[in-house]
Amino acid sequence: MSSPTFQRLRTLLATRPKRLTAEELIELERLYRVGHRELAVARLHGTGRTRSLETLLSKAQGQFAAPGQPLLRSLQQALRASLETAPRVFRQEWRLVVIAFVVFYGLAAIAYAFVARDQANAFVFLDPAAVQNEIDQLEALAPGEAFRGNFTFGLAKSSEFAGMIIANNIGVTLIFFAAGLVPPLFVLLLGINAFMLGTYVAVAADYGQAGSILSILSTHGMLELQAIVLAGCAGVMLFRALVWPGVQTRSAAIQRGARRALLMLAPIPFILICAGLIEGYVSPHAGFGVRSSVAFLTGALFLIWLLRGGRHSELPLS
Repeated sequence: MSSPTFQRLRTLLATRPKRLTAEELIELERLYRVGHRELAVARLHGTGRTRSLETLLSKAQGQFAAPGQPLLRSLQQALRASLETAPRVFRQEWRLVVIAFVVFYGLAAIAYAFVARDQANAFVFLDPAAVQNEIDQLEALAPGEAFRGNFTFGLAKSSEFAGMIIANNIGVTLIFFAAGLVPPLFVLLLGINAFMLGTYVAVAADYGQAGSILSILSTHGMLELQAIVLAGCAGVMLFRALVWPGVQTRSAAIQRGARRALLMLAPIPFILICAGLIEGYVSPHAGFGVRSSVAFLTGALFLIWLLRGGRHSELPLS
């Protein structure tokens, strides 16, 4: 059996038949498809080795399509992709990721600086109705009362609001991913959301409430904001494959870009669900100390995952 396809299949199945990583499963599925084409050729020419090829392909199928447990297998693959493969792709695309975050937080800082200098600038960076609503909320505070913004719903409503928040954030993430396919639109969305964040905090700071609202926003924002920006980066990467295929054919570049973009998107739903639950149950109801601790913990875990996730894997990503 001299075919490189079947040699690689045999190696994969012999090395870790029950513990394939996410990228190994992706490679295995590709080899499985190629192997079936080679099997058809072997049958056509009557090479006499079709039985052994069929046996090997049957073993391969069992690895990525476990009989009777398709949903569980899919969830396991998604979890592996989220924990191991996605952070490796993010690190390979570190320039794009860093640029996106610098643009987002840089524009937020610029908006904050301009509004902190003159509150009238808030009406330039943010919808005037939203600015006036925030000012009205701030002026209605009792002496010594902490500003909570729109996070005033009771604990009994937390489940309802958490579900709405998760659904909304997933929708926003899809918009950001689609915007990434048109990079100027992605930059525009980054700017709009950055100006909103910087302006909102700066107006609160004018009333001495920056710490209160920042502690609320950062509690869930450490996960939520990062996930949304990363989804846009996935879209930009797919756009790049379409416009600059490099030495590959455009079709091959798009297939590779789409595969890597999906790997980048794999952890986003998990992150947004966690962020939505935090926003529904912790951000509005916990005290300053708890909120700050949750923000620090989720931020640290996110950074560790981004920098260290999947480093034990030996196979290169394709």
